[in-house]
Amino acid sequence: MIIDAQAQFRTLLMHHITTHWPDAIISAYDPTEAGHLPDEFSGAGNDLILLGSSHGERDGVDVLRRFVKRENIPPVIYFGTEEDEDEARKLGPDAHFIRDQINHDSLIVGLSDALILRQHSVSTSAPYADDMRTGIQPPIKGYRFIQKLSSTEHSGVYLAERESTHSQVVLKVLRQMPGHDASIGAFDRFLHEYETIAAMDHPNIVGIYDLGVADDHAHIAMEYLSGGDLRSRLDSNRLCFAFFHNKMPAEPLIFVEVALGNKLSANIQDLLNKEDDTIDPEHATTAIFYSISNTQPGLAGINLGNFLIKTVVQELSNQFDNLTHFATLSPLPGLKKWLGPRLADGNEEVLRPKEIVTLKERFACENAVLYLSEILTNDWYRDSNTSEIIKPILTRLCAQYLLAERRGNKTLDPVANFHLSNGARLERINWLADISETGMKLSYGIMVNYYYELADIEKNHEQYATKTHIVASRGVKALLK
Repeated sequence: MIIDAQAQFRTLLMHHITTHWPDAIISAYDPTEAGHLPDEFSGAGNDLILLGSSHGERDGVDVLRRFVKRENIPPVIYFGTEEDEDEARKLGPDAHFIRDQINHDSLIVGLSDALILRQHSVSTSAPYADDMRTGIQPPIKGYRFIQKLSSTEHSGVYLAERESTHSQVVLKVLRQMPGHDASIGAFDRFLHEYETIAAMDHPNIVGIYDLGVADDHAHIAMEYLSGGDLRSRLDSNRLCFAFFHNKMPAEPLIFVEVALGNKLSANIQDLLNKEDDTIDPEHATTAIFYSISNTQPGLAGINLGNFLIKTVVQELSNQFDNLTHFATLSPLPGLKKWLGPRLADGNEEVLRPKEIVTLKERFACENAVLYLSEILTNDWYRDSNTSEIIKPILTRLCAQYLLAERRGNKTLDPVANFHLSNGARLERINWLADISETGMKLSYGIMVNYYYELADIEKNHEQYATKTHIVASRGVKALLK
């Protein structure tokens, strides 16, 4: 945080800092316009206080004296004059510079030393306590910052929660307000980026929510995709296979992402956070297909995945001798679309008598189905007691959706139909396996493992294709008993 009455001096400090730490986010404060900071000001949320000597009618040394007396305040760096040098040094700021004789290298060394000391004293629970390059967390009204995702030369990118909806978004934050001369070009590019992306409507382009300026920072709020970054998808024991056509050599038609480990994955967030990244791929026993994506809308309905999965299984078997298990961690995009209207109708025949009794006893409700429908519209999964009560109910309904419900001779869920058509076995239903906004919206966070037993693929395919029989594990079948 920079505190000084001269805008030109604040801009100069910003330039020095962002030249060395390009993704630093800086809050500037003019005491003559915004008012002198009260004695209660603790500097909370700031890594450093850069205190200039210009404060209007107040003496700079007197302001410094007030700051250094405060407990738990971040390191204070004072920028004074030759006239107040001796008096200021006696007060013991964490670093001291003459404001019209600043040397860039000396300044950066002084700030770095203060940051290092700050790292040793600040709570490790602070979001950016261990990242000197992060700078000051930008205070943007209406959002709660969760973590830094990345940075560029001109901006920082953060995962945040929108306080009004409790939904996760990505905030791209321009470090300085567009009113500063040095930021005009960057802000123009920032605004152009917003206008360009906001005008696009495509499933492969993130949605833009709003543009705003708050607390000296311009920001864009955009859609958050919980699938992790590309590095985590391709690093270590992560593989990606694509199917190309010779007429389109530079663009894949479909691709599948694979994680190598030693167990069936039950949670997509854990998988994308590389839960098995310590496992040597040469020693892995299990390949998890966790993302299969068609890239060409014009080829929708053409079953390219069947060819790709079989080819990838064969390729992996040839490359890794220890691989003996091949399975997926798959979404259920049609579950909530099927179940939601049935619950909203209020007909208790959707539930079993024992389930109705449980819900009425636990929640003292008149209509168990309507109450369950209401519960499922909020953040129910964050309450462990509520989650445990409805877990057996929703997993049983999920099993019914997959095993019993049909559209013609196919299961209702398109992803299930894809894997069952390819000869997979319905292996396991995973509770709260995807608690992202999309996962909760589509399937109440439930995901499924489909297992490819190489010796049974053709047999399973024939049973599903000719008899509409779904091969499922005992565990899944038991949910319907």
